[in-house]
Amino acid sequence: MVSSVKVTVIVPVYNVEKYVARCLDCLAGQDFDDCYEILIINDGAKDSSPVIAREYCKKYPFMRMIDKENGGLSSARNMGIRHARGEFIAFVDSDDYVTKDYISKLYSAAVNNDADIVCCNYFNTDEKDRSAPYLLNHPFDAMDGKTAMKAIIIDVTVRTYTWNKLYRKSLFTDNGIYFPEGMTFEDVACIPRLFYYARKVACISDVLYYYVHRKGSITGNISVKSIADYLRAFAILRQFIEEKQVFGKYKLQCLVLSKKISVTVFGMLVRCKLSKREKVKLIEGHVRASKFLKVYGTKKYYFAGSGELDLNL
Repeated sequence: MVSSVKVTVIVPVYNVEKYVARCLDCLAGQDFDDCYEILIINDGAKDSSPVIAREYCKKYPFMRMIDKENGGLSSARNMGIRHARGEFIAFVDSDDYVTKDYISKLYSAAVNNDADIVCCNYFNTDEKDRSAPYLLNHPFDAMDGKTAMKAIIIDVTVRTYTWNKLYRKSLFTDNGIYFPEGMTFEDVACIPRLFYYARKVACISDVLYYYVHRKGSITGNISVKSIADYLRAFAILRQFIEEKQVFGKYKLQCLVLSKKISVTVFGMLVRCKLSKREKVKLIEGHVRASKFLKVYGTKKYYFAGSGELDLNL
């Protein structure tokens, strides 16, 4: 029996009592006429955010919550994928918010273009609600999978972010794709693999998502581990491309990507050094990262059994 739910929005929740009501309010007020559900994943939160979320579930029959032990953002998203009833799924971080036509415009673009993935533009905003749209958004276009894959690898006009997209659920379930757990920048390792299997990807110019930059967020806390995770995420992507024997098709894009990563990693090292949370050798660290990028698809850069990235080249 085919599910009548057209879209499932997965909302991981962990210690976001200050923000979760705003997030759920905007999802409750969507103008989508078809059947949709909001699936809240309580990732072992220790504040009052699960209590707030349960009140919303009592009020709105299309909201439901699943409780789990804390396992991180990837673990919560994966739980949501396994329990989603919708034909399409979207992800909204619980400290972010969306426009009232977020679901309807994404879904309409998917149906009208027969697309497996739809990307929208977004606002970068802060805790004082100062917002600016991302200016390098890909122009409205419906791309075949190969063209979309080139765009997502370069990661400039079509970003690897999880949250500004709608996905056909079968891309995950039919291909065994889930977010790698125990690391940050998991979307970098996951989203391009979904693009590889997509027949068509549509980009719309509508600004539908508000991404909130805050001090306590995962991406706001740069560390040596998160830098290693960032490099490892791209190693996973490179290995996937090589395993599918399509590296030749995307060789130029991978070269551009490695240059982009090098610049980004240097900026991350600077931020880490300025924070004074950890001792960082700026030049030495960047040299090691640069050496790694030349061969970042090679499995020897993982310690056997530990899964840790070895940057001591």
